[in-house]
Amino acid sequence: MGTYAVIGLAFGDEGKGLVTNALCQSLENPLVIRYSGGQQAGHTVVTNKAKHVFSNFGSGTLADAPTHWSGTCTFDPQGTLKEFHVLKTKGINPRLYIDSECPVTTPFEKMINQTCQKTLMDGTCGAGVGATHEREAKGFSLKAIDLVHPIVFNMKVERLWDFYKGLTLHAKVVAKMTEFKLDVLTLMQKESIHVLANDYDERFDNIIFEGSQGLLLDAEYGFYPHVTRSRTGTEAFRGFDVDRYYLVTRAYQTRHGNGPMTNLDIPLSIMNNPDETNVANQYQGLFRKTVLDVSLLKYAVERDPRLVESHHKSTLVITCCDQLIAPYTFTENGKLHSYRTLEEFATAICCRLKLQDYVIVNSPDQKDLVRKL
Repeated sequence: MGTYAVIGLAFGDEGKGLVTNALCQSLENPLVIRYSGGQQAGHTVVTNKAKHVFSNFGSGTLADAPTHWSGTCTFDPQGTLKEFHVLKTKGINPRLYIDSECPVTTPFEKMINQTCQKTLMDGTCGAGVGATHEREAKGFSLKAIDLVHPIVFNMKVERLWDFYKGLTLHAKVVAKMTEFKLDVLTLMQKESIHVLANDYDERFDNIIFEGSQGLLLDAEYGFYPHVTRSRTGTEAFRGFDVDRYYLVTRAYQTRHGNGPMTNLDIPLSIMNNPDETNVANQYQGLFRKTVLDVSLLKYAVERDPRLVESHHKSTLVITCCDQLIAPYTFTENGKLHSYRTLEEFATAICCRLKLQDYVIVNSPDQKDLVRKL
């Protein structure tokens, strides 16, 4: 069995979805494992079949690869049901294996994240991920396995009413919780949706671990409080012998919201991208772009011991290269470096990250990328 990992090097939005999809097109009989984060991910995939932004399914779904939703991820039944129906309208039959230990997000947690006064400051997506982890830590647990046991599910939902008693959002969520319970019942009846123990089906020839947010949003070494509530590196799959790591960055630095980023005083020569799916929204705030900072990428890699040890089997994937206008620039320790060609640009970044291999992605089209991976 081949094992691969797709990891974002920065603050998310690097292109992990398109790399995962390309791998699923090039590998035999793959299974995508979403190993971190949860429903707050938004991974855009463009193929000749369709264009889709994945949040609750793996990014290999358009390539007919099933998804295993790891127990380290939060699980949103309503979001999954909605996305399931959207994919069906696009002619796709998504298959999803949900780890029985996944913490379940309810309308309670979504409303807490969406009405919190600190949302823009902390960088929440408003998807309820952080609030779900906080509730679980306080002992009011609702796991995926509970969804297939109706009596247990109803009893645990009643406990949530007790847990959230007195909150101002309490009166607003009554109708939403009724809808939530109906949607859970509908989702659990889908033949291609399964809740199972934390194991991986041996019928698959290749496993692809698909990261959620980037390494610089890691819960332990990101820039608190502008972090995700999960480990975004190799910690979640250290029991696997990974054949190749694909470390993904855009050709420029990006970030949603008010979290810290560098090089904001340096002009970025970039073309307007009409297909950009990362845009300003009421929960994350602005989508900011600036010159790439290799110092941050080096820090991200060096904080993950397994990536340091595996530099000889890691490939750097630089996406959105077609959007830059030459010369191609990045900074290192505050110093600006400029290159005439993308090949010189990529080689210089590889050298600084102690990597030997790179792939340049010039468009969201998967064909060229499939041949390169």
